[in-house]
Amino acid sequence: MSYKFADIKGTKIHYEERGEGSAVVFIHAGIVNLGMWDEQVEAFAEKYQVIRYDMRGWGETARPPDEFNDVADLHGLLLHLGVAQAALVGCSFGGKTAIDFALVHPEMVSALVLVGAAVGGFDWQAADFGEKDEAMEAAYDRGERELSAELETQIWFDGPKRAPQLVNQEARARIYEMVLNHHRLPEPVGSRRLELDPPAIERLEEIGAPALVIVGQEDVEDIRAIGGLLEARLPVVEMTVMRDTAHFPNVERPSTFNQLVLDFLEKAQCRSTIYGVLLHETEAKVWLVGDGLPQVTMAGELWDTEPPDVQRPLQHLLDGKIWPLYRATFHKDEATQTTESVYVLENIDFEIANGRWANYGELSTLAYVHKTLIENCWRERETGNVPAQRPPWARPGWVAEATSWIAMQVEERGNALVKPVELVRSWALSCVLRATTAEGIYYFKTVADLPLFVNEAAIVKTLSQLYPRHVPTPLVSDEGRDWMLLPELREMVGWGAPTKRRQAFLVDFGQLQVAAVAAVEPLLAAGCLDRRLAHLPGWIEALLTSEMVLAAVAVPERERLTVLIPQLQALCQELATYCLPETLMHGDLHGGNVAIQDEDFVYFDWTDACISHPFFDMLNIFLEEDTAVQSQLRNAYLGQWTAFAPMTQLLAAWSVAEILGAVHHAISYWQILANIEPGSHYLLDWALPFWLGRILKLSEGLASGA
Repeated sequence: MSYKFADIKGTKIHYEERGEGSAVVFIHAGIVNLGMWDEQVEAFAEKYQVIRYDMRGWGETARPPDEFNDVADLHGLLLHLGVAQAALVGCSFGGKTAIDFALVHPEMVSALVLVGAAVGGFDWQAADFGEKDEAMEAAYDRGERELSAELETQIWFDGPKRAPQLVNQEARARIYEMVLNHHRLPEPVGSRRLELDPPAIERLEEIGAPALVIVGQEDVEDIRAIGGLLEARLPVVEMTVMRDTAHFPNVERPSTFNQLVLDFLEKAQCRSTIYGVLLHETEAKVWLVGDGLPQVTMAGELWDTEPPDVQRPLQHLLDGKIWPLYRATFHKDEATQTTESVYVLENIDFEIANGRWANYGELSTLAYVHKTLIENCWRERETGNVPAQRPPWARPGWVAEATSWIAMQVEERGNALVKPVELVRSWALSCVLRATTAEGIYYFKTVADLPLFVNEAAIVKTLSQLYPRHVPTPLVSDEGRDWMLLPELREMVGWGAPTKRRQAFLVDFGQLQVAAVAAVEPLLAAGCLDRRLAHLPGWIEALLTSEMVLAAVAVPERERLTVLIPQLQALCQELATYCLPETLMHGDLHGGNVAIQDEDFVYFDWTDACISHPFFDMLNIFLEEDTAVQSQLRNAYLGQWTAFAPMTQLLAAWSVAEILGAVHHAISYWQILANIEPGSHYLLDWALPFWLGRILKLSEGLASGA
């Protein structure tokens, strides 16, 4: 260990420094010490300069008998180490310190990771831990340090809903020892921590650094409330709730935590410039800030950013409420790790304060690409000639209509919105809004009218009636507009779920598919697309003779794909000979589209729902790189189909389905790309090369008859 002491403002600050690269500072929670980050140091030091330290009054850093300032201490430590800028990872009170530091020294913060963070000025309620906290303080005052440490560990490590014996005992013991150590430290008379004034809770919108907010699902209510507050008010923020953890997710699930934060820090190293085009409602004018378009520069790789990620910083710049309609241009420079985007905006409150309206004659100083885009926007509005492929939510006026409908549906059911409807996701394929009501959170969703997309509102309504335990029941649906309002699903399986959890939902979904065999006709009548094997040969020829599709690969690959057409069509006939029933297919089945509710798996995002071969849905297995895990998942899933064929035949069918499944998904992406605005293609430009390459790889030997 490379523990050292730095003399900062009369106190020796205990710290450790490891690794090289950009600096990452870990700031501990207020009941432990730097030891809480043991599982992070080695993983992060492989790429970063890792710094962790004991704040005054914790661990090996003494608390002084007079005033002190946590922000000044951190500033002094960074100067001592020659660090000009760092990412700050703070847990609980350490998160509060990180937030305060970002407000006082914004130029020194490249990113924030706030783990179960506190925030200065928050009104603590202690609804689910107040009594135990009082008992802890009473035990402390009596000198019963072991008891007070145990009670504090129950509050923060176990959480209010978990019994001590049900958590990881080794991890719990580590935290308990650190808590006990802290409870045994003396508190000098006259020692006083100086707080930020005004407190951070009044200034969160000033923080420009990208932030990742992590909250343990089992943490106390106040911490979860602070997480929601940070998500709502920090300008550039991502939010993650980690299941099976309370106040120390980095200790309970270190590998998951490490990957989550490492991925975020990688992205935060990039810089993105966002411009906004805001047209006057009735006149040929555009909003300028200074002599240019409204502009914000954000940390983070925003090449795939959706409008919600830029809405808050633009609103903060303009001092008014705007709605991002669509991204009109996008450019990425790989060499400099920078991106530049222009968003077309809609004014939704008419009270924008920062800037001015400018007419055409004042635009001579603008970049040519910006001036041309403004001219195109004016022309679209004047002529009404908007590209037919542009979805409704990317057009002015739609958001007012949708939010009014949401408010009306909520009020008609005796409920009420408690804050304005929020934009969650908006891109070429779908739009999702969040409605926070007095009785809980609901999500509005609508999808693009594309050839291989269903009317999701109609399909989900039918599926929820047929399989109420496994498909969410909409609060209300407007099938004519393909609008629906769904209740919040709080616990997600997630992309990185453990193998055991993945196997469980794949087996469960297989059982759902078996049950749906008897409902094929009603599902087709409800709007599920008919993509059965009988139709696939025609689709194969259309796919592999399409100029758009073949342009996605090099010339030699085009020739190989064309030669494969008859062989792939023959595979359709071969797969049919195994006599496995065609049934419900989700179309995009992965852990990110699966939730857990009342111990049941719940499947959502049915945009690609169809009737087809069931095995085509098993991308979660086909794309698994670990062959042992892949075999385990495959055999567990195939076990649900043994009533229709023996395992040897199922395995043979599986091999054929893996090739044709790649074809099925290549067709899906082809039809998406062929029917959305060309300006949105960059979002999915990976898809055709990936799936065509997979078809070629899996089909090796077919053309030669091997």
